[in-house]
Parts: sequence; C-alpha cells; structure tokens
Amino acid sequence: MGFESLLEDRIQSKILTTVIDPNYDFNKLHDLLFEKGFTIYPGKIGEKDTFRIANMSAIDYKDIKRFLIVIKETLHEMEVKLT
Repeated sequence: MGFESLLEDRIQSKILTTVIDPNYDFNKLHDLLFEKGFTIYPGKIGEKDTFRIANMSAIDYKDIKRFLIVIKETLHEMEVKLT
C-alpha cells in the first residue's frame, strides 16, 4: 500500500510498528478505522510525523490480515491513491 516503516525490519519492535505518516488526514483515518474496530496511534519522532500500530497481546495473523483489508478499504473510501 506504499507505507514506509520508520525503522529497518532488523531493528523494528516486536510490539509496536511505527509508520511514517503518508501525508493524508490522520484524524479521519484514525476515526474511520476506530469505527471498524481498529485503533492506530499518532506519533511524532523528531521531525517526522508517524503513526503506530500495536501488534502485541492477543493479536494473531487473522487480526493482521483483517486490519490490512480494512485499512486498504478505508484508504479507498478516503480516495487515497495507493502505490
């Protein structure tokens, strides 16, 4: 979908994934995802706007797969062109 991770895979956290904000309305994305049962978290690291996705606790591959489907549908709903 064109998301860019803040960190390289080899040093990425196992409990939280930080994505560089792709420059569209974070609040709208957050609210739409929340309505569909998912939460993303805003963040600012240095000069970079980011959002974070928790991937800890009772989350399994089915949850991740569903999240990816829902975020893709939500971005389409927001008329964001995916790469």
